[in-house]
Amino acid sequence: SDVTVIFCIIDKFDEIGKALEATEVVELLNIMFSKFDTLCDVHDIYKVETVGQVYLAASGCPERRMRNVKNAADMALAMVGSMGEIKEEARALIGDKEVLQNLKIKVGIQSGPVVGGVIGRSSPRFKLIGDTVNTASRMEST
Repeated sequence: SDVTVIFCIIDKFDEIGKALEATEVVELLNIMFSKFDTLCDVHDIYKVETVGQVYLAASGCPERRMRNVKNAADMALAMVGSMGEIKEEARALIGDKEVLQNLKIKVGIQSGPVVGGVIGRSSPRFKLIGDTVNTASRMEST
């Protein structure tokens, strides 16, 4: 059974990192990724991991879902739709910084086979590996 992977990246994150203090970047990421975590619960999506400015999630794993493509598409649209609320919350916490006005995300989704497993002994993490993940990553950049 196929999995639908959601790959989200914060657009122009390097510029954001240069314009904000390190603690402000952490606060911004917490605001964004906490909102996305809530959206995962709403859309029955599994959060796989966050790495820097990347949020990776999937529908159809680790438990199979009948509507994984629809759930993932709804999640992607909800993520983009939540950016206004995220910007407001970030401005309230960090201040009305110019870099927050242009805060955007790019989201790619792709369905297909993946290999999933727990990697490592120290702080083991569940990872998804395969062309489906790579294609979802490329989809956000086009």
